[in-house]
Amino acid sequence: MKPADNKVDQIFSDHDRNYSCNSISINSNDNLIASGSADGHLVVRSLRDGEVVLTDRQIRSPITKCRFSPTSQRTLATSFESGVVALWDLQSKVLKQKFLAHSASCTGIAFSPVNNLLMCSVGLDEKIHFFDIVECKEVKQIMTGLQLS
Repeated sequence: MKPADNKVDQIFSDHDRNYSCNSISINSNDNLIASGSADGHLVVRSLRDGEVVLTDRQIRSPITKCRFSPTSQRTLATSFESGVVALWDLQSKVLKQKFLAHSASCTGIAFSPVNNLLMCSVGLDEKIHFFDIVECKEVKQIMTGLQLS
């Protein structure tokens, strides 16, 4: 791998300067980047041409995490301080499902690296939620007794 030459190829200025960008994620074939900010603004861009694929502010809460599915390049999840977990279909550019999962901030989300159905979330409410993302339903909940981040 060639070392970086410190040259800036592109500048993305999608988020309001008054709010921090809390999370970024790149999809499994390195052609999309998602970013989420403290004002709840989600932006997905093509890394090939810089074009905006999706921009959204439907959920009025700070975004805590953005994560692409490792098994589906066009599936993205976002988590929010409000406890919401959102699942996005970037092929059709729509919010596929909004899970009202946590009673406190949702601090993390993860997809199974081998099972294209499974996603989980953790939060400050001491719970782990497991979701079937094909059927768009929660399949299990675990109470841990510890705040999770």
